[in-house]
Amino acid sequence: MRSGDVDELALHLNAFQWRYDQLSAGSFAGHLAEINLPQMAIFREQLSNSTRQTGTLPPDTIGLVMPWSQSGPMWGNGACMTGGHIAVSDRAEVEFCTASDCDYAFMIVEADAVEDALGRTGAQLAPHLHRKVTITQLPGDSELALHQLFALAHGALGKAPETLEAETARRLLADQFMIQLVEVLSKASPAEERNAVLRKRVVDRARDLMLSHLEQPLSILDVCKHVGASRRKLNYCFQEVLGITPLAYMRAIRLNGVRRDMLAGADKSEGVYDIAVRWGFWHFGQFSTDYKHHFGELPSHTLQRGRGIAAR
Repeated sequence: MRSGDVDELALHLNAFQWRYDQLSAGSFAGHLAEINLPQMAIFREQLSNSTRQTGTLPPDTIGLVMPWSQSGPMWGNGACMTGGHIAVSDRAEVEFCTASDCDYAFMIVEADAVEDALGRTGAQLAPHLHRKVTITQLPGDSELALHQLFALAHGALGKAPETLEAETARRLLADQFMIQLVEVLSKASPAEERNAVLRKRVVDRARDLMLSHLEQPLSILDVCKHVGASRRKLNYCFQEVLGITPLAYMRAIRLNGVRRDMLAGADKSEGVYDIAVRWGFWHFGQFSTDYKHHFGELPSHTLQRGRGIAAR
């Protein structure tokens, strides 16, 4: 699936409870490919803009995310994912941030199937992965092996290869994925360090504070005072955890909120100005300029599209 709308792309993941926020400015372009194999689904995604992604995987599934070769960085669970690292979600809420021009692969697998495979091989889920999202170091040659398997499924990032049209081929590929997944889940070592946890704690406190004052946004100095961090430290923590400054992050989240409300188009008595004020934008001229720069269209055009969707 190709889409120029970040929310439309999220809707394609209809089995997920998922949301994208577009963090970097410019017209969005996304490409999501999916192939279903026995007891698992394999995805690859390319995004033109940096994004924040939050949500939960389908019930009773385990997920694995890894950057594609030479892709822009990703941030998950307060840590930057570099070569040789993946994120594993064991039935836990997920938050990722991606850089612009990001390319990555991910998979979801039925938890019962993983537990069965671990049991049949005499392996156990590594304790640090249990029931949470974890950035972990891949063991041995697992990075190369996973890349090769993802390439078999989505190397061309388009229609699934003809070789996978046969049920036997899909089952064999699923078996190979499961073998590697057992290797990763039983032998992977923690990559998160204590400082990453502390940085994420500072960022989470700052975000909670900023989101509680949407209509009258706090200054960064006020945020620093409340979370007990200098402006330099706050900037550093946001860059390390989310890959973006606190000011840019909060502006992007508020702009995405305005856009999502306008696309919902539920209250026809509300105009662009009413929605913008609700999200803390008081200088309407500056808001319109920022909105067009961020999404590549005027806010009035977004509202018109939202009302058109609501009228269907």
